[in-house]
Amino acid sequence: MVFFGDDNFAAKKQETIELLQQIIDEKLNHREYSSQMSINAAFNGREIDEEFLELYQRAGGFGVSIGFES
Repeated sequence: MVFFGDDNFAAKKQETIELLQQIIDEKLNHREYSSQMSINAAFNGREIDEEFLELYQRAGGFGVSIGFES
């Protein structure tokens, strides 16, 4: 299992999408991983970003750590 310990993992969403696609293309998605990211990464405007979440899962992602701040 791999943990991406960067709370900015999906701050630049397009770059994250490219990384996830490369993980799939290189067949590295047999390893599970989790990461930190903002809850905002799960949304595209006001809608849930199903495409991003499915890509995250297809690339081996199984969990996300989300911080809550005041």
